[in-house]
Amino acid sequence: MPIKTETSKIEVIYSDIPTNLTIHPVKKDLTRLTNEDAVKRSVRNIILTNFYDRPYQLRIGSGLMGLLFEQFTPLTQQAIRSAILNAIANDEPRAQTLDCTVSADLDTGDVTVAVVFSVLNNSQPIVLTVTLDRVR
Repeated sequence: MPIKTETSKIEVIYSDIPTNLTIHPVKKDLTRLTNEDAVKRSVRNIILTNFYDRPYQLRIGSGLMGLLFEQFTPLTQQAIRSAILNAIANDEPRAQTLDCTVSADLDTGDVTVAVVFSVLNNSQPIVLTVTLDRVR
């Protein structure tokens, strides 16, 4: 007679170091971002990274800064959207993109991007809103 054993579900924990390098007040060690917060920060960093910004990782990024100085038309809006979706699909395996919307404030020249994605082991959608400013 076979022995029945219970299998336990192993929870995957994603962990990253925050960019501000804050120190935990009790442990005196670096704090860390876990699970959804870690993936959310990573997606944000990928969106804001240009190609050739990271040494030895030249293809990581979205290349959006070149599109910010274009006249905002539906074609530019679609180019920004596809650049973000491609960057997340290529560079962040922990996130599955569900939707991406791009809108612009024509008075200030700011472009607001809202990315809806889910983390692989969690079906709850996460919304990340990033405002891209033109720097002159």
